[in-house]
Amino acid sequence: MHNLSAIFIFTRDRPITLNNTLDSLLRVPYKKYVIDDSALANNQLLVSEICKKHPNIKYLGKKEFHQFIIHHKIVFPLFSFLLQMPGCDEWNLGYVRNFALIFSKSLGVTKVLFMDDDIHVENANLIEEL
Repeated sequence: MHNLSAIFIFTRDRPITLNNTLDSLLRVPYKKYVIDDSALANNQLLVSEICKKHPNIKYLGKKEFHQFIIHHKIVFPLFSFLLQMPGCDEWNLGYVRNFALIFSKSLGVTKVLFMDDDIHVENANLIEEL
């Protein structure tokens, strides 16, 4: 496992699509994090359950975001220009990507790959090239 590299997969209300993407990443040796920006509570639950079924996947949703903010003493609204809670009704992709960057930095990750939930990796070696 490459401890200094990670993949962040962003999803919003598409659990079936995400499941297919995670299936395509089974042989990829990096730590993988799903940042769930789903607005619908039912989809948040489905995405969390899908992540539990896949090895080496960490789910990051509303609860995990809140815990991270508290643990790192990030003060709102002072940093609301940079971060917002995942799962808002409005467009939030830029904010959850910022969260992924800050989260990866807190882990000491030096290389990250951002993916949307509709990317299918046919060849695990492609990740190395990216």
